Amino acid sequence: MGLKDIIETADLPTLWGTRGYLYSPGALMDAALVTLLKEQGALIMGKTVSTALAYFTPGKTRNPHDLMRTPGGSLSGSAAAVADGMVPLAFGTQTAGSMIRPASFCGVFGFKPTFDTVSAADVKSFSPSLDTLGWFARHIEDICTTFSALNRAPLISPLDSLAGVRVGVRSLPLSNGTAGMPVGVQLVADRWQDQQLLQIARTLMAKQKPA
Repeated sequence: MGLKDIIETADLPTLWGTRGYLYSPGALMDAALVTLLKEQGALIMGKTVSTALAYFTPGKTRNPHDLMRTPGGSLSGSAAAVADGMVPLAFGTQTAGSMIRPASFCGVFGFKPTFDTVSAADVKSFSPSLDTLGWFARHIEDICTTFSALNRAPLISPLDSLAGVRVGVRSLPLSNGTAGMPVGVQLVADRWQDQQLLQIARTLMAKQKPA
């Protein structure tokens, strides 16, 4: 798996996305996340590109689906590495949208858990009060397995049914978005509603089947 270039390791250098302006040949000890991963038998393949100091200055990474497009925010390297098949999992931090945007742009699953789900000790956070450790994967099952492994919790399986799931859809004008954004949001909302209606129909049909 890959690690965003702000997560300390004892045997790999950290550049904090500065292309060598800041350079650490290796920390005295692994970050807490890296220790947990190694305890579970994980193999750390390397560091993934971060924007400089996990802020706005873009890195060199391109979107593997279209090299003329961005892979997203400060977690660009992690999302692109997973989308391109370089690693099955890659980790990083989200302050505002560094997990969810690259996941969307690169077409992979991005998981931003609750604050402090995984310790951020020895991670050079942009904002310690806001940053959250999360991860990318190409399969939702890998997201769930990783969560269970890092938290030593029972394995969580993806939902087999949408019954009882509620999703809020923004109805206010999207003044800061592009012209096509309201159309895209409505399209997703319609598809979600169709899936809910399909699930309700299947449930009713199952109840009406003779014993």
